[in-house]
Amino acid sequence: MENINEKPRQRKVASEELDFNQIHKINPFLLKDMHPVYQEAYQKAQGITQGKRITMDNQFTNFDLHKDREKVLQKIEFINSMKQDEGVFEATVQADILEALVYDMIHNHSWLGENVGAILPSVYDDLFSGNDIIVSHKTGEATEYSGVGIDLTLGEVAFMKKLEDTMSRIRGGSLGKVKYFKSEDERFVGELRSIPHLVIGVDREKLFKLCRLWINGDYNRLKQDATAKIFIQMMIAQCDEFIKLTNIENIIKVYTREKRILGGVLAKLK
Repeated sequence: MENINEKPRQRKVASEELDFNQIHKINPFLLKDMHPVYQEAYQKAQGITQGKRITMDNQFTNFDLHKDREKVLQKIEFINSMKQDEGVFEATVQADILEALVYDMIHNHSWLGENVGAILPSVYDDLFSGNDIIVSHKTGEATEYSGVGIDLTLGEVAFMKKLEDTMSRIRGGSLGKVKYFKSEDERFVGELRSIPHLVIGVDREKLFKLCRLWINGDYNRLKQDATAKIFIQMMIAQCDEFIKLTNIENIIKVYTREKRILGGVLAKLK
């Protein structure tokens, strides 16, 4: 894993931070047409994620913050225009819920074990780097980070697209990265490179069941649910497949290490 923090350049940047929950607009009238479980879960998701994302602030002096913020706003404007379609709107809300639910369960309720945490990336990396959640593994004194793309699987189309994007990147000799990264203790601020990227997903029926438990605060039943084990098994299987796609030593090393870590986590959950 390579952590890169280039020498800062003098640059004037705006101090205001992008508020994802404000710019990622949800039509309240369309939300009211959704099942009450999703309505309540979405409200909880907003509360869980509010203020938890990595901020694109002036600590990142080596990046063009203004340019990247404009890029984010243009992308969000496009997404918001697409959400006028009821089907797109519903899928977007469900994906936001899934992301918040998984983040909450990993970070606050040890869904993947006591030494596994989660970080919500910046809005930029959520949209452009393919990382919805950054998973941290605490191994002794060191903390290792995995980029985990989380997507709601509706007919497996979205899931397969993210999986194919990751496989294409590996075939091209590249690993994942997070442009705007801060470690939890903020000792490292900069670009995180050469991290494994993995994809997980659930179908709509399973999400609904998870949401019922989540909004009722039934975290013990959520932890006992097989979903966490299925996620890990899914990621281990991807590590095996990705290793077969390349002869590049560094990529093989990164995914072999990730498979070993995930195997240890799975063993503790059994």
